[in-house]
Amino acid sequence: MRVSDRIYNQIVFIEGQIEKITDYEKAQKNKLDIHDMADLERYSSSLRNLANALEKVESLERRGVIHHG
Repeated sequence: MRVSDRIYNQIVFIEGQIEKITDYEKAQKNKLDIHDMADLERYSSSLRNLANALEKVESLERRGVIHHG
């Protein structure tokens, strides 16, 4: 599996975690508590970092610097 594929899979996982939190709160008609807000901030930061890493890795793969196999 390519490095970019593994990073993409992590992005999809984190997006799923965010969706779980927001869907639960909507279903409960609750406001986010401090713990949920902290989790969302952490997930948001992780998504930004992974997106940046994905761009760099894809660039390196296109240039042939990183090979998969």
